[in-house]
Amino acid sequence: MNNSFSKWSKFSSELSKIIHFWGVGALFFLVYRIIFILFFHFEIEEKVHLVDYFKVLFTGFRFDAVIISYFTLIPFISLLLLSFFNLFNLIRRIRLFFQSLFIILSSLISIVSFNYYMEFKNTFDNNLFTGLFEEDKGILAQMIWEYKSPLLNLFFLLAIITLFFW
Repeated sequence: MNNSFSKWSKFSSELSKIIHFWGVGALFFLVYRIIFILFFHFEIEEKVHLVDYFKVLFTGFRFDAVIISYFTLIPFISLLLLSFFNLFNLIRRIRLFFQSLFIILSSLISIVSFNYYMEFKNTFDNNLFTGLFEEDKGILAQMIWEYKSPLLNLFFLLAIITLFFW
């Protein structure tokens, strides 16, 4: 009886951590989107009402929820499957791996998309990746070094990652 209660307690704890992970991810993307809008609001030519900003945030939230769910899916499935065998250490390691992967990738992509928009006044799409493989790598490195401070971007990336792991 005590062992099943302990399993249930561990299961509930891991489930709450996965839900917390999902919420923090949604908050991360919400903050990113708000900063993006505030930083580039002067480029909007038409008068935008507050309702329109909420529509943008809601539409972005729907996209963000899908992305975050991809990162929480495997930890959640591992929790469902492995908890019967009392493998909570493995479940925790899987969750921590996907949390770390999410933090690193989402931070990196956010910084890249912010800088890409600053340079080209457009969000990136598949043309970004084709350009990376077709262009001369030396010219790309020179452009990154001269026009966008890589050290400042590295600082922001490390600061975001440190905030999440702290």
